Parts: sequence; structure tokens; C-alpha cells
Amino acid sequence: MGIGIGGLLWGGVALTNVLLGHAAPAAAQEPKPAAAQAQDEASFEELRRLAAPLGDLATGLRAPESVESCDKEPSEREQARCRVVRRYLQKSLPRQPYRKISEDPQAIALSDYDGNIKGYHLALAGCLSCSRPLPVGPGGEARLVTVGIPDDSVKGSLPEALSLSRNAVSFNDLPEAKQWLTNNKNDLRAEFVFLPVHEPWTRGKEQGVSLAKVGVRVFNRCTGEVFVSQPPSRRPVDVPKDTPGCDGPGTHRTNSTGEGDPGRRQLSRSEIADAMDKIRGAVSACYSQFHQRGKVDLAFVASPTGVVQSVTAQGAFSGTPTGDCAANAAKSARFPPFEGQNQDFVYPFFLR
Repeated sequence: MGIGIGGLLWGGVALTNVLLGHAAPAAAQEPKPAAAQAQDEASFEELRRLAAPLGDLATGLRAPESVESCDKEPSEREQARCRVVRRYLQKSLPRQPYRKISEDPQAIALSDYDGNIKGYHLALAGCLSCSRPLPVGPGGEARLVTVGIPDDSVKGSLPEALSLSRNAVSFNDLPEAKQWLTNNKNDLRAEFVFLPVHEPWTRGKEQGVSLAKVGVRVFNRCTGEVFVSQPPSRRPVDVPKDTPGCDGPGTHRTNSTGEGDPGRRQLSRSEIADAMDKIRGAVSACYSQFHQRGKVDLAFVASPTGVVQSVTAQGAFSGTPTGDCAANAAKSARFPPFEGQNQDFVYPFFLR
């Protein structure tokens, strides 16, 4: 394919990769977990092998109950046994590495084509659940779930404050770049290996829980090709033969819309991306009107009929004429009908 970038080279793809992850402070005089000790020399696959899969985030990250709640047990013996078990869980669980593929649309952002680099900017953020709070606070309070703590010096959107890497993906010519985008933009996924340290953070009105990053990679869920990896990956991802929307390992998506699938209870990433492509010109026109450059994050609420209920600009463009212009332009978006309740998501547009 001939993608030239300098830096990490994997499967014929070279990527400039600047990792900005936050490491969790280790407890005093305690040895680092095996996964953390191996981070500098191990491959991503080796770290992943040490990590347990995490299904539902809200269930898997629920903090153990406090030792004080053991006072509710009926006898002193049961109270003592309860305290021993809960102290063990509180100490041991944060030392067990887990792995999770993020489905949050804010985890990965691809820019429009940039003629200066003959390709695209690929940004990776530590977002496991930046779009929707989950009941993972100390008392079950709703919190955003992130890998790393937001950088207070960054005044933009939450994904920008949680930046883990910024990469430039370059090509020989525009047709090659467009072909790469067609084959990858809807199927890129971020997989995280982390320790569930539950470090709380607050950023304005946003409240979250930070997990400690051990490793991360970005790959194509249909082909298994790895584009970003820290530590480096040694082979492509093993793709299941029955991956929905894919023909199988080594092939690309054949049905990107999912239209006609019965019982769909939410929009797919590809359906959202297709709808956003159709309004990109109208949103980009806001730059010609106000000449404010940057990334505007638009928060959508879509009804099951496919009609947009509301759009608001977030981050640096919130409350600005450019942000209001982009939000108004985006209200013309239309999605395929789906079942269930309204669906909300955040989608980035680059104005230049």
C-alpha cells in the first residue's frame, strides 16, 4: 500500500506515534504488577495475554463495597470474615490487568484529507466511556470512564484532553488515500489494557474515573491490521470469521449501512459516519463564514425515526458563533430508522 510516515512500522504501515498516557502511581514499597513491569519490553500481545477480558464496563468496574458495610452482618464472626474478604478485594483487584475494546465514538478521530501530509491525522483518546456516564462511582454515582486523567492545560474537548497519541497517515497520492479511508474509517477500533485503579477526576462539570493505561492499540476489526500500538504489536489481530459486517479475516466490510437488519436497537458506527459524510460540506461552510479553525465536537440526539432531535457544540466551540453555525447545519442529518429509545453520541468535524 505504501503508507509513509516514519516511526513505528507494522505490516507495511509506518506511523508517527507520540504517546501521552498517564501512569498510575504505584503504592509505596509494593512491587509493580507483572503487566506494568513488562510494559517496556513486552509486545502488546504479551500484555494482552496477562489481562482478563472485561465485558460490561458498569458491572466489571463496580468498586468493592466498603469494609464498614460489614457491620450489617448478623454475627461478629461473619463481620470479621466479611472484612477480610473485602480488604483482600480492595487490595488485589486494582492489580489485575483487564482488556477492553472501546465502542465509544470519541476514542478514535480521523481528520479530513490534509494535502500537506497527503493523508489523514489519526487521534487516539483514552475514552472507554466519554459519551455516556456509567454507575462506577464510589456509591454507584454516574461517572465517565477514561484511561488516564484529562490534561488540565488542554482547553478543548474531553478527547483532546485525554490524548494518548497523534498520528499522521500518509500516502503516495489522493486515490490511494481515499481507498485507505474507504477500507478503514468505519472499522477502526481501540483496544486498551489497563489496571482498574479508580482514580477520580473532575473537569468543569464533567466527573470521571481514570484507569491506569498499560497498553493500547488501534486496529481494523475486519482485516486485523494494526495501525497504532504501544507497546508494539508483533502480528495482526486474530479476527473471528463471523465478525458482523465483515466477509472474514483479511477482507473489508461489505454492508456498511446495516439497513434491513431486523431488531437494530441503535445506530452503528458506519451508519453514523455515512450520515456525517453527507452534512460535512454544510458544517465545513461555517469556517468560510467565521474563519475559526479547529475541531468542533457536535453532540447529537437521534430519534428512532432517524430524525435529529438536537445538536449542540461542545468543547472550545461551545457557545461560539462557529459552534452554533455547525450545530444548526448538522440538524439536517438523517439516519436509518432503528428500534428502542433516542440515541446520543458525539461526532468531531475539523474546520479549516
